[in-house]
Amino acid sequence: MNFRHPQIVLTNAVTFFLAAALLSRLPLIASAASARRSGSWQGLASLRDGRYLILTALNAVLVLHVTLLAVGIPLWIVTRTPAPPQLTGVIVLVNTIVVVLCQVRASRGCEDLAVAAHRMRWAAVALASCCLLLGLSTGMGAVVATVLVVTAVVMLTAGEMWQSAGSWGVSYELAPGERRAEYLSVFSLGSTAESIVGPVLLTTVVVPVVLQKSSQDA
Repeated sequence: MNFRHPQIVLTNAVTFFLAAALLSRLPLIASAASARRSGSWQGLASLRDGRYLILTALNAVLVLHVTLLAVGIPLWIVTRTPAPPQLTGVIVLVNTIVVVLCQVRASRGCEDLAVAAHRMRWAAVALASCCLLLGLSTGMGAVVATVLVVTAVVMLTAGEMWQSAGSWGVSYELAPGERRAEYLSVFSLGSTAESIVGPVLLTTVVVPVVLQKSSQDA
């Protein structure tokens, strides 16, 4: 691959080093300093909290909506539906508009653990519905496929908003107050893992399997 502008990557790398240098100058609170002195693994209670780690893993599955919108659905539109390719741009616009209009309302009440947990469940149902609608869009006419894909994106966006609000509420409320920063850092690892695994999963496993099955059925 001929990369014409390496200075972009180098500049980005420098900004990360600068951020690290600035963060290293922040004072540690007493509990964090004590945890650091006690040893890296011994002090990280969050990594021994099985319930919290399971929650982190489940949230990572729900966060797949990020990759689904950016990678999965555009590939699906182009390879598996007769919908116009321009629809790949429309779905991003639909997602943005719905989030701008509804995110605050979708987040309301999530400071309560029970409400936040319910929003996570709603997110799972909405994202499953999105996948079902995408599955139905293949083999349809262009108009029907377009309607199904747009509806699927609306469901995905609902799941995105509920997951985002619910995950913040659940992760915050279940984190012990004296170790909240540590627990929330561990919780964020789920989203990081999704950003690494998600694109690989969709482009090398899910989409190829669907295409192979389609060719066999034909």
